[in-house]
Amino acid sequence: MSLSSSVHTKEIEAVYYQQNSRVEFRLLPNKLYSTDVIVSNLGISKAANPVNFGKWAGVYGQVENVTLFDGNTELSNLSDMAFWSGFKMFNKENQYSGSVGNQYNGANHMNSFGQSDTNTNSNGLINFGAKITDRGIRQYQPAVLDSNTYKGQIKLRMVFDLLNQMSYIDTSIFKNFRVVLELSADVARVMRGRQDDSDITTTRPFMVVHEVIDTEILSNMMGKMGNVVYDEIEDDLVQIPAVTGMIDSDKYKNQVNNYHISAFNSKTLGRILLWKQPSLLANQRSVDANGSAAAYGIYNSDAFLGEVEQIRINGRNVLARAGITGSNRRLAHMVDSWGNCSMNCFNVGLANTSPDAIVRTRLIENGNEEFGCLDFVGLDMGGEKCSDLQIDLSRTGLFLASVAPGGAGGSDGTYATDAVRTAASKYNTAHNMGIYCEIKKAIVMAGDGSYSVVYV
Repeated sequence: MSLSSSVHTKEIEAVYYQQNSRVEFRLLPNKLYSTDVIVSNLGISKAANPVNFGKWAGVYGQVENVTLFDGNTELSNLSDMAFWSGFKMFNKENQYSGSVGNQYNGANHMNSFGQSDTNTNSNGLINFGAKITDRGIRQYQPAVLDSNTYKGQIKLRMVFDLLNQMSYIDTSIFKNFRVVLELSADVARVMRGRQDDSDITTTRPFMVVHEVIDTEILSNMMGKMGNVVYDEIEDDLVQIPAVTGMIDSDKYKNQVNNYHISAFNSKTLGRILLWKQPSLLANQRSVDANGSAAAYGIYNSDAFLGEVEQIRINGRNVLARAGITGSNRRLAHMVDSWGNCSMNCFNVGLANTSPDAIVRTRLIENGNEEFGCLDFVGLDMGGEKCSDLQIDLSRTGLFLASVAPGGAGGSDGTYATDAVRTAASKYNTAHNMGIYCEIKKAIVMAGDGSYSVVYV
């Protein structure tokens, strides 16, 4: 729909707002609105010890769920909006992330080449390599006062395909159109590192809409909406258990997990995304004493040693042979299904050491926290109706010996025993695996102007 002199841009105040809990907006009935709806003024204030907003979701981290309603009828819902909106920002070209995306939410998805990295090896030779850094990109953090803190905005079309597929929002049909956001005061969702969240406060957002005022357009379009088919993002969650029982004589231990996913039964599946989130609280911090730093906090998707995935739908393997083996194949499948992403070349796969055994802790500007932290699995299920979905995921546990204070790798002596270090490694700890899938739904119009929301 054309947005020219035919529309009037309005700011809509929330009809209900409770700090750190919930906000609701409503559109007036018998109006026509553009689907380009923006929730603005999203932010938080923090009275003490503020740090930068999280690299993944920025201020979007405060939104747990967002739902479009017509009265009590749910039109579309997105659970864990913070993760998914972060993924949609990540699912952009690097230039867009740096120039546009990061300004919307205060996150940090762009990477750039910086100065040379130098390291002297055991033979006295200097190794040179390029650093990949995000330090030249503006960093956002909350302020003490609501009036001074950074505030972002989110375009709802980014997270709701329904709004992309509709030409307009007709409130002569959706007479009680509501936008509801559930807010969180968990500082770990919003900021880097885990800190006390007793002094975190959300700002009061408002909504920006474009109302059609052209009488000819209103006459031609109101009350004449047809059927709409769209992709709903639905999700499920399973746990990858910790790898245990490793001893020095058994330095590697294979773990095989099989999951029957019932959340998508009788539904038509599009693209699927697997997210491997660390469930150990210590491994969700930006700076981690356990040696498993999480650059993206709770939104890390960790790579595993010897990781292999196979997906079966309706008894048929989706992937050839053993499945996806190796980080490069995982990346290829993810990009082929979801498109390019603004990641650096170390975000998938595993960290390693140089041939002379010197640990390269500054291969990139932020060190090893950037290794293997955005390792997703993405596939296109091709629009097949699901009666049975199974996911196989195997990995190899790794035994880690203690490092004495001042020894190789610069350990500070945090690890008292081999067992402590082994149990704390992200390659061995329990993880939550989030399964996100595009599900075909439709709004089907009846002759009397009523409608039904159905699975296709």
